[in-house]
Amino acid sequence: MKKFRKALIAVLSIVAVIATTMGLVACKKEKKYQLTFANAEIAAVSVEDGKTFALPTKPTKDGFVFEGWYLDASFGGNSVTEVKVIADTTVYAKWTQLYTISLELSGGNLSKTSLTVKKGENVYNAVKNLNPTKTGYEFIGWYNGNSSLGTGVKADKDLTLTAKYGVGYDVEIWAQNTTLDGYELAETRHFVKDLGNKESVTISANEPVEGFTATENDNEVLSATLKAGEAKVVLKQYFDRNEYDVIYNSNYKRYSSDTENTEVTEKGYYGIEKSVQTELFSFDGYYLEGWAESANGEIKYRTYYLDNHKFGEA
Repeated sequence: MKKFRKALIAVLSIVAVIATTMGLVACKKEKKYQLTFANAEIAAVSVEDGKTFALPTKPTKDGFVFEGWYLDASFGGNSVTEVKVIADTTVYAKWTQLYTISLELSGGNLSKTSLTVKKGENVYNAVKNLNPTKTGYEFIGWYNGNSSLGTGVKADKDLTLTAKYGVGYDVEIWAQNTTLDGYELAETRHFVKDLGNKESVTISANEPVEGFTATENDNEVLSATLKAGEAKVVLKQYFDRNEYDVIYNSNYKRYSSDTENTEVTEKGYYGIEKSVQTELFSFDGYYLEGWAESANGEIKYRTYYLDNHKFGEA
Protein backbone atom coordinates (compact mmCIF):
# COMPACT_ATOMS: atom_id res chain seq x y z
CA MET A 1 0.00 0.00 0.00
CA LYS A 2 2.84 2.34 0.86
CA LYS A 3 4.52 1.52 -2.45
CA PHE A 4 1.33 2.32 -4.35
CA ARG A 5 0.98 5.64 -2.52
CA LYS A 6 4.57 6.63 -3.34
CA ALA A 7 4.08 5.75 -7.01
CA LEU A 8 0.88 7.76 -7.16
CA ILE A 9 2.56 10.79 -5.61
CA ALA A 10 5.42 10.56 -8.13
CA VAL A 11 3.01 10.39 -11.07
CA LEU A 12 1.01 13.33 -9.78
CA SER A 13 4.23 15.38 -9.35
CA ILE A 14 5.28 14.72 -12.94
CA VAL A 15 1.83 15.69 -14.21
CA ALA A 16 1.96 18.89 -12.16
CA VAL A 17 5.38 19.82 -13.59
CA ILE A 18 4.21 19.18 -17.15
CA ALA A 19 1.04 21.18 -16.60
CA THR A 20 3.01 24.08 -15.12
CA THR A 21 5.46 24.07 -18.03
CA MET A 22 2.67 23.97 -20.58
CA GLY A 23 0.94 26.77 -18.77
CA LEU A 24 4.06 28.92 -18.91
CA VAL A 25 4.51 28.23 -22.61
CA ALA A 26 0.90 29.03 -23.28
CA CYS A 27 1.17 32.29 -21.36
CA LYS A 28 4.31 33.27 -23.25
CA LYS A 29 2.71 32.66 -26.64
CA GLU A 30 -0.29 34.74 -25.75
CA LYS A 31 1.74 37.82 -24.73
CA LYS A 32 1.19 40.76 -27.13
CA TYR A 33 2.41 44.34 -27.51
CA GLN A 34 0.85 47.41 -29.06
CA LEU A 35 2.25 48.85 -32.31
CA THR A 36 1.26 52.51 -32.76
CA PHE A 37 1.41 54.50 -36.02
CA ALA A 38 2.21 58.14 -35.24
CA ASN A 39 1.49 60.97 -37.72
CA ALA A 40 -0.89 58.72 -39.66
CA GLU A 41 -4.59 57.89 -39.53
CA ILE A 42 -3.95 54.19 -38.95
CA ALA A 43 -5.30 52.37 -35.90
CA ALA A 44 -2.82 50.74 -33.52
CA VAL A 45 -2.50 46.95 -33.74
CA SER A 46 -1.58 44.19 -31.29
CA VAL A 47 1.39 42.08 -32.29
CA GLU A 48 2.62 38.89 -30.64
CA ASP A 49 5.89 39.17 -28.76
CA GLY A 50 8.88 38.63 -31.07
CA LYS A 51 6.89 38.81 -34.29
CA THR A 52 8.06 40.93 -37.26
CA PHE A 53 5.34 43.21 -38.58
CA ALA A 54 5.38 44.52 -42.18
CA LEU A 55 4.48 48.22 -42.09
CA PRO A 56 1.86 49.76 -44.43
CA THR A 57 3.53 50.79 -47.70
CA LYS A 58 1.18 53.46 -49.00
CA PRO A 59 -0.46 55.55 -46.28
CA THR A 60 -2.04 58.75 -47.58
CA LYS A 61 -2.47 62.32 -46.40
CA ASP A 62 -4.04 65.10 -48.46
CA GLY A 63 -1.47 67.55 -49.79
CA PHE A 64 1.51 65.48 -48.70
CA VAL A 65 3.70 62.67 -50.01
CA PHE A 66 4.74 59.77 -47.78
CA GLU A 67 8.52 59.52 -47.22
CA GLY A 68 8.71 56.40 -45.03
CA TRP A 69 8.41 55.03 -41.48
CA TYR A 70 10.96 55.89 -38.80
CA LEU A 71 11.62 54.60 -35.29
CA ASP A 72 12.71 58.08 -34.20
CA ALA A 73 10.23 60.96 -33.79
CA SER A 74 12.78 63.35 -35.34
CA PHE A 75 13.28 60.95 -38.29
CA GLY A 76 16.88 60.17 -37.49
CA GLY A 77 18.56 57.13 -39.04
CA ASN A 78 17.16 55.16 -41.95
CA SER A 79 13.53 54.52 -42.74
CA VAL A 80 12.16 51.02 -42.01
CA THR A 81 9.66 48.80 -43.81
CA GLU A 82 9.15 46.29 -40.98
CA VAL A 83 9.66 46.12 -37.24
CA LYS A 84 10.25 43.26 -34.77
CA VAL A 85 7.94 43.81 -31.81
CA ILE A 86 9.38 42.93 -28.38
CA ALA A 87 7.73 45.78 -26.45
CA ASP A 88 5.13 48.48 -27.03
CA THR A 89 6.44 50.25 -30.13
CA THR A 90 5.70 53.46 -32.03
CA VAL A 91 6.65 54.09 -35.66
CA TYR A 92 6.54 57.62 -37.10
CA ALA A 93 5.30 58.50 -40.59
CA LYS A 94 7.36 61.15 -42.37
CA TRP A 95 5.54 63.45 -44.81
CA THR A 96 6.64 66.18 -47.21
CA GLN A 97 4.21 68.87 -48.28
CA LEU A 98 3.19 69.08 -51.93
CA TYR A 99 2.54 72.26 -53.91
CA THR A 100 0.67 72.71 -57.18
CA ILE A 101 2.36 74.40 -60.14
CA SER A 102 -0.35 75.66 -62.51
CA LEU A 103 0.68 76.22 -66.14
CA GLU A 104 -0.96 79.07 -68.06
CA LEU A 105 -0.38 78.13 -71.73
CA SER A 106 -1.30 81.52 -73.29
CA GLY A 107 -2.97 79.94 -76.31
CA GLY A 108 -0.43 77.15 -76.66
CA ASN A 109 -0.77 73.40 -76.42
CA LEU A 110 0.69 71.02 -73.84
CA SER A 111 -0.34 67.61 -72.51
CA LYS A 112 -0.68 68.94 -68.94
CA THR A 113 -1.78 72.17 -67.31
CA SER A 114 -0.47 71.51 -63.80
CA LEU A 115 1.93 69.38 -61.80
CA THR A 116 2.80 68.81 -58.16
CA VAL A 117 6.23 69.28 -56.60
CA LYS A 118 7.60 68.62 -53.14
CA LYS A 119 8.37 71.43 -50.73
CA GLY A 120 11.91 72.66 -51.42
CA GLU A 121 12.06 71.02 -54.86
CA ASN A 122 13.63 73.03 -57.69
CA VAL A 123 10.71 74.42 -59.73
CA TYR A 124 12.85 75.21 -62.78
CA ASN A 125 14.04 71.60 -63.05
CA ALA A 126 10.47 70.37 -62.69
CA VAL A 127 9.22 72.33 -65.74
CA LYS A 128 12.32 72.78 -67.92
CA ASN A 129 11.32 69.94 -70.26
CA LEU A 130 7.71 71.09 -70.58
CA ASN A 131 7.70 73.07 -73.84
CA PRO A 132 4.26 74.04 -75.15
CA THR A 133 3.71 74.68 -78.87
CA LYS A 134 1.86 77.51 -80.57
CA THR A 135 1.34 77.91 -84.31
CA GLY A 136 3.62 80.57 -85.81
CA TYR A 137 5.63 80.98 -82.61
CA GLU A 138 8.46 79.43 -80.64
CA PHE A 139 8.40 78.85 -76.91
CA ILE A 140 10.71 81.24 -75.02
CA GLY A 141 10.23 79.97 -71.49
CA TRP A 142 8.14 80.01 -68.32
CA TYR A 143 7.53 83.28 -66.52
CA ASN A 144 6.68 83.91 -62.90
CA GLY A 145 4.72 87.13 -63.18
CA ASN A 146 6.76 89.53 -65.32
CA SER A 147 10.07 87.78 -64.71
CA SER A 148 11.60 84.75 -66.34
CA LEU A 149 11.55 81.74 -64.01
CA GLY A 150 14.93 81.60 -62.28
CA THR A 151 16.96 78.40 -62.14
CA GLY A 152 17.18 78.53 -58.35
CA VAL A 153 13.48 78.91 -57.44
CA LYS A 154 12.43 76.39 -54.74
CA ALA A 155 8.83 75.37 -54.11
CA ASP A 156 7.41 76.98 -50.97
CA LYS A 157 3.82 77.65 -52.08
CA ASP A 158 1.37 77.02 -54.92
CA LEU A 159 2.55 78.83 -58.04
CA THR A 160 1.21 79.84 -61.46
CA LEU A 161 3.66 79.98 -64.37
CA THR A 162 2.87 81.61 -67.71
CA ALA A 163 4.24 80.46 -71.08
CA LYS A 164 5.88 83.15 -73.20
CA TYR A 165 6.35 82.86 -76.96
CA GLY A 166 8.26 84.68 -79.67
CA VAL A 167 9.20 84.48 -83.34
CA GLY A 168 12.43 82.76 -84.30
CA TYR A 169 15.11 83.91 -86.73
CA ASP A 170 18.69 82.99 -87.64
CA VAL A 171 21.90 84.97 -87.97
CA GLU A 172 24.46 83.37 -90.29
CA ILE A 173 28.11 84.10 -89.50
CA TRP A 174 30.24 84.17 -92.67
CA ALA A 175 33.95 84.15 -91.81
CA GLN A 176 36.98 84.82 -94.01
CA ASN A 177 38.54 81.51 -95.05
CA THR A 178 42.11 80.43 -94.25
CA THR A 179 43.36 81.36 -97.73
CA LEU A 180 41.99 84.90 -97.25
CA ASP A 181 40.31 84.88 -100.66
CA GLY A 182 36.66 84.34 -99.73
CA TYR A 183 34.13 83.60 -97.00
CA GLU A 184 32.54 80.44 -95.63
CA LEU A 185 29.58 79.79 -93.36
CA ALA A 186 31.16 79.29 -89.94
CA GLU A 187 28.12 79.27 -87.67
CA THR A 188 24.36 79.82 -87.53
CA ARG A 189 22.99 81.45 -84.39
CA HIS A 190 19.30 81.09 -83.57
CA PHE A 191 17.26 83.67 -81.68
CA VAL A 192 13.66 84.05 -80.53
CA LYS A 193 12.21 87.55 -80.34
CA ASP A 194 9.29 88.44 -78.10
CA LEU A 195 6.93 90.64 -80.13
CA GLY A 196 5.06 91.81 -77.06
CA ASN A 197 1.73 93.24 -78.18
CA LYS A 198 3.03 94.19 -81.65
CA GLU A 199 2.25 92.41 -84.90
CA SER A 200 5.81 92.88 -86.15
CA VAL A 201 9.19 94.25 -85.07
CA THR A 202 12.41 95.22 -86.84
CA ILE A 203 15.45 93.13 -85.96
CA SER A 204 19.12 93.69 -86.74
CA ALA A 205 22.30 91.61 -86.72
CA ASN A 206 25.23 92.87 -84.69
CA GLU A 207 26.89 89.69 -83.46
CA PRO A 208 30.48 89.65 -82.12
CA VAL A 209 32.91 86.95 -83.26
CA GLU A 210 36.16 86.38 -81.38
CA GLY A 211 39.24 87.04 -83.52
CA PHE A 212 37.25 88.59 -86.37
CA THR A 213 36.05 92.07 -87.35
CA ALA A 214 32.75 92.71 -89.13
CA THR A 215 33.13 93.82 -92.73
CA GLU A 216 30.80 95.01 -95.47
CA ASN A 217 29.73 92.56 -98.15
CA ASP A 218 27.26 92.66 -101.04
CA ASN A 219 25.53 89.54 -99.70
CA GLU A 220 25.05 90.77 -96.16
CA VAL A 221 21.57 91.04 -94.62
CA LEU A 222 21.77 93.11 -91.47
CA SER A 223 18.11 93.90 -90.73
CA ALA A 224 14.61 92.63 -91.46
CA THR A 225 10.99 92.78 -90.29
CA LEU A 226 9.90 89.91 -88.07
CA LYS A 227 6.27 88.81 -88.05
CA ALA A 228 4.53 85.69 -86.76
CA GLY A 229 3.42 83.18 -89.36
CA GLU A 230 5.64 84.48 -92.17
CA ALA A 231 8.67 82.86 -93.82
CA LYS A 232 11.68 82.36 -91.59
CA VAL A 233 14.02 85.35 -91.47
CA VAL A 234 17.75 84.79 -92.01
CA LEU A 235 20.25 87.61 -91.43
CA LYS A 236 23.85 87.42 -92.66
CA GLN A 237 27.01 88.98 -91.25
CA TYR A 238 30.49 88.86 -92.80
CA PHE A 239 33.78 88.94 -90.90
CA ASP A 240 37.47 89.35 -91.74
CA ARG A 241 40.17 87.68 -89.70
CA ASN A 242 42.05 89.99 -87.37
CA GLU A 243 45.62 90.73 -88.43
CA TYR A 244 48.43 90.55 -85.88
CA ASP A 245 52.14 91.33 -85.78
CA VAL A 246 54.50 88.45 -85.02
CA ILE A 247 57.71 90.04 -83.75
CA TYR A 248 60.91 87.99 -83.62
CA ASN A 249 63.49 89.43 -81.20
CA SER A 250 67.06 88.12 -81.37
CA ASN A 251 67.46 88.37 -77.55
CA TYR A 252 71.23 88.79 -77.99
CA LYS A 253 71.57 90.86 -74.81
CA ARG A 254 70.67 87.88 -72.67
CA TYR A 255 73.91 86.22 -73.78
CA SER A 256 76.11 89.27 -74.45
CA SER A 257 75.47 92.69 -72.95
CA ASP A 258 77.61 94.28 -75.68
CA THR A 259 75.35 93.07 -78.50
CA GLU A 260 72.17 94.94 -79.42
CA ASN A 261 68.93 93.07 -80.00
CA THR A 262 67.40 93.13 -83.45
CA GLU A 263 63.78 92.53 -84.46
CA VAL A 264 61.95 91.23 -87.50
CA THR A 265 58.18 91.67 -87.86
CA GLU A 266 55.86 89.42 -89.86
CA LYS A 267 52.10 89.42 -90.33
CA GLY A 268 49.81 86.74 -88.95
CA TYR A 269 46.06 86.16 -89.05
CA TYR A 270 43.70 84.90 -86.36
CA GLY A 271 43.11 81.16 -86.51
CA ILE A 272 45.69 80.47 -89.24
CA GLU A 273 48.63 78.34 -88.16
CA LYS A 274 52.01 79.93 -88.74
CA SER A 275 55.41 78.23 -88.74
CA VAL A 276 58.02 79.97 -86.60
CA GLN A 277 61.22 81.17 -88.25
CA THR A 278 64.37 79.14 -87.67
CA GLU A 279 67.01 80.97 -89.73
CA LEU A 280 66.42 84.65 -88.93
CA PHE A 281 69.34 85.18 -86.56
CA SER A 282 72.74 83.63 -85.86
CA PHE A 283 75.02 84.01 -82.86
CA ASP A 284 78.60 82.70 -82.68
CA GLY A 285 78.90 79.64 -80.48
CA TYR A 286 75.14 79.12 -80.10
CA TYR A 287 72.31 77.44 -81.96
CA LEU A 288 68.68 78.59 -81.93
CA GLU A 289 66.81 76.32 -79.52
CA GLY A 290 63.46 78.05 -79.87
CA TRP A 291 61.33 81.07 -79.06
CA ALA A 292 59.92 82.29 -75.75
CA GLU A 293 57.32 84.99 -75.14
CA SER A 294 59.64 87.03 -72.92
CA ALA A 295 63.40 87.65 -72.68
CA ASN A 296 63.87 85.17 -69.82
CA GLY A 297 60.80 83.01 -70.39
CA GLU A 298 60.55 79.30 -71.02
CA ILE A 299 60.73 78.09 -74.60
CA LYS A 300 57.25 77.76 -76.08
CA TYR A 301 58.06 77.19 -79.76
CA ARG A 302 61.02 74.86 -80.32
CA THR A 303 63.11 74.68 -83.50
CA TYR A 304 64.46 71.16 -82.81
CA TYR A 305 67.77 72.24 -84.31
CA LEU A 306 69.70 69.23 -82.96
CA ASP A 307 67.12 66.83 -84.42
CA ASN A 308 67.65 68.28 -87.88
CA HIS A 309 71.44 68.82 -87.91
CA LYS A 310 74.40 66.48 -87.50
CA PHE A 311 77.27 67.52 -85.25
CA GLY A 312 79.96 69.31 -87.23
CA GLU A 313 77.51 70.67 -89.80
CA ALA A 314 76.52 74.31 -90.01
